Amino acid sequence: MPIRQSKAYLKFTREFDDARSNDFQSWVADLLSARHGAGDFIRIRGTPGDHGLDGHVISLRRAYQCFAPRNPSDGDMSKKISENFETARTWLETRGGMAEWIFIYGDIDGAMGAESAGALNKLKSEYPSMVIQAWNRDRFWEEIYIHAPIDTLKHRFGSDVSRQDIIRLRVPEILNVLSSLQTRLLRHSPAVGGIPDMLKLDFNDFDRFTRDDIATGRLRTDLVEDIFAKSENIDKGQEIAESFRAKYQELAAQMMDPDTIYAELLKFCSISEAAKPVERAAIFTVLAYFFDRCDIFKNPPESLTV
Repeated sequence: MPIRQSKAYLKFTREFDDARSNDFQSWVADLLSARHGAGDFIRIRGTPGDHGLDGHVISLRRAYQCFAPRNPSDGDMSKKISENFETARTWLETRGGMAEWIFIYGDIDGAMGAESAGALNKLKSEYPSMVIQAWNRDRFWEEIYIHAPIDTLKHRFGSDVSRQDIIRLRVPEILNVLSSLQTRLLRHSPAVGGIPDMLKLDFNDFDRFTRDDIATGRLRTDLVEDIFAKSENIDKGQEIAESFRAKYQELAAQMMDPDTIYAELLKFCSISEAAKPVERAAIFTVLAYFFDRCDIFKNPPESLTV
């Protein structure tokens, strides 16, 4: 899924659009600390003596400046760019210098006026060797999405299950999910192939959230394996696998992207907003098991089926 279509991105945009002025600066600083690491990113107190700095990254000699008033004008933004850049540059000049200056602005539609764009152009012409950039909402999201730890992203913008939930799983929770699936088996499903290549997680175009969900679910797929190994119904796993494949083909035929299909398969497993953490953990584990062991999603060309 494109990184600007996920549920996490939608939550990010709501928070971005709601945060203004000092709240915006604090919200941005929290995410920048996650992106760079608390020991490298320095949060600057929002006082008149901040020397044009809202944040500073030691290793990069990068200065951050935020701007998100309630009703900004092009003139206000242009003035902010020119004055704060020069204030920060002058302050840091005798303290190791400023190699990068990033201006994060809170315009909801991501645009800026001609005066502001001109101010940035003027700065770049005067300091051609310095990295000077303006980040709108989408550019800031890309930075956080690519570089921040996935655990932080999932915690901030909608984690469905944690590693701790998975590790604490027991057989009864898995059995509940499998029993639920058996009551809703899709009949006349095509036969499934052998075990797909374990590299298929890398082969499919999942976003970071889905990739981590599947990887986390894999932590206790041994529980599912044990249940099927001890089951008196030797066809139980095959029947559920066939049901998954049929549902996957139904969703793929609608031209859904891989992340949307994965989300729909979670719903197929009866996941809901009201599910308890242990119930969600069981569902993620079952889906991860069948992701690896039945023919859903794409397999690498070199995959071999038995």
